[in-house]
Amino acid sequence: MSLYSIIYRLFKFIEKALNYSASKYYSSEFKKCGENFKTFHNLQLHNGKFIEVGTNVRFGKNCRIECISEYHGKKYHPKLIIGNNVVLNDNVHIGCTNSVIIEDFVLMGSNIYISDHNHGIYDDTFNIDIPFVEQPLTKNKSVRIGRNCWIGDGCFILPGVNIGNNCVIAANSVVNKDIPDNSMCAGIPARVIKKYDVLQKRWVSVNI
Repeated sequence: MSLYSIIYRLFKFIEKALNYSASKYYSSEFKKCGENFKTFHNLQLHNGKFIEVGTNVRFGKNCRIECISEYHGKKYHPKLIIGNNVVLNDNVHIGCTNSVIIEDFVLMGSNIYISDHNHGIYDDTFNIDIPFVEQPLTKNKSVRIGRNCWIGDGCFILPGVNIGNNCVIAANSVVNKDIPDNSMCAGIPARVIKKYDVLQKRWVSVNI
């Protein structure tokens, strides 16, 4: 066995130990956490006390999960709920100031952004002289992703969106409005392109 092979195996052993320890540590940081939670050691977690996680949940590498309870002197009351058997692949960012609910059996690809808020309230009260980084966060929106959904790589789920059960969101879609149950959507902004017909037991194209 070469020196490089020994070093590589040692590195993998250490990485595995770090990930195991991280899973145990972060599961204790959540408000609630079911059994068999797995994550990588480079998880970025902020305010886990506002997060409830179900059983058999897995986070990929470099996930950023944050609940914001205060920002530039303003208070927020976040609630993030992740159901059972949910998989987040690498580089998923979830931001919450109010309510984000991800129901059971949701599968997410990589490089996904989900948020219930925005920097700045774009109405008659908006003051452009205040830097965007200091603008108040919107706080009355919520996001729900229904049971048994598949969110493809590179998707953006924006504030106020309700995605129904059994939905497929195609890669790189930007979802800015509600998606009904049993729908497949794609695009910027995302539009329903197919519906699952329970009688025919197949996906049927929708006229756009």
